[in-house]
Amino acid sequence: MPAESLDCTGLVFPMPIVKISRAMREMSNGQVLVVRADDPGFLEDLRSWAGMTGTEILSFADGQVKEVQLRRAA
Repeated sequence: MPAESLDCTGLVFPMPIVKISRAMREMSNGQVLVVRADDPGFLEDLRSWAGMTGTEILSFADGQVKEVQLRRAA
């Protein structure tokens, strides 16, 4: 199953998490979502949200634009 992608650059909290949550609801269990975001607090917000939803953070690349791979909980 190919990964879905979501560009959240230019958005600040809570919009990246809102968009990720909406995208995840449309995905199948176990499917991967690749997200790009540049909000400075994105990783902290994402870790909190992932812990509450059971979403797995597969990878995180830091930088001006962060890129994360998430797996929808089964």
